[in-house]
Amino acid sequence: MKTLILLLLMSLNSFSEIKEIVTFPLDSKKIFTVYCHEANTGVTTVLFPSEISGIYAAKVDVKFNKENPNPFLLAFTPGSSHFTIKSLSAKNAAGAINVLYRKKVYVIHLKTVPQGHSSVSFLPYQRPSAVTASVKTPKTASAPLLLSMLDKAKAYHLIKKHYPAQVEGIHYDAPATVMNYSNFQILLKEVIRYDLEDCIFFHIQIKNKGQSELRYNPKDFAVNISDKIFYSVLSDASGIVPANEVSIAWFCILGTKAGGRNNLAVKNDWKILLNLSPKVPVQQKKEIPIKPEADQEGKEKKTLPLIEDLELEEVQP
Repeated sequence: MKTLILLLLMSLNSFSEIKEIVTFPLDSKKIFTVYCHEANTGVTTVLFPSEISGIYAAKVDVKFNKENPNPFLLAFTPGSSHFTIKSLSAKNAAGAINVLYRKKVYVIHLKTVPQGHSSVSFLPYQRPSAVTASVKTPKTASAPLLLSMLDKAKAYHLIKKHYPAQVEGIHYDAPATVMNYSNFQILLKEVIRYDLEDCIFFHIQIKNKGQSELRYNPKDFAVNISDKIFYSVLSDASGIVPANEVSIAWFCILGTKAGGRNNLAVKNDWKILLNLSPKVPVQQKKEIPIKPEADQEGKEKKTLPLIEDLELEEVQP
């Protein structure tokens, strides 16, 4: 009896120590346990680094079944990088979810406890190294991952308000720095850094001060800090700034040229580099008029003379 009471107390203590916000590395381990709140006491949001390919579940409903409900209810939108789990049971219920992500299957065991996880974030795994984190070489970020990070950067304030756990490891600054050039002006509105990926996103506003449309190559964004220049690896920009108007653009830098980490803070003396030039008007080709020739009635003809109309000189042998 004493042993049973001791085990029960240990079990209750373990539940009381469960953190509401947790992160898991996506390493070789592919089985995880997610603790959900009891019915009507909370929901659990699970976030992956980028788009989830598919979800397969047991003891989980995707639509509420009033007559014979399963212990858990799942909310997931195809193409999204997150899903939400809600426990419909006040008891110690169990379920399972298989998440297909980047051609690998991650198994998530679900358990209902008095106080569970509110936010669970899966982060890309970095193998341990003898060097410190400040000099680790960042992994090459794929295009889908960069696009996912861009979407998250654009929604930073909304995510921070509703899902604060999802902005852990992300640093933010709104410098409002104005850079004046001859025929345009750049306002640096936001700088957002992802520590794990060593990637920094810049949100800028380009103002055309002239009377002519300005154009630029969206791939040409760069930032200058001290004596170093970092070139953009991804941008979201139109490439056009109409006369006397403003255009918004986003771009990011990743690591260094040598493949190492830049470890740049968001609060810095940033200078945005971009080459803008006026739109070159298309020159119309000039039509060369054909010399008119008068006919018998005095009217002008614009046709060339026929071969029959030419006088040929006969040459004697």
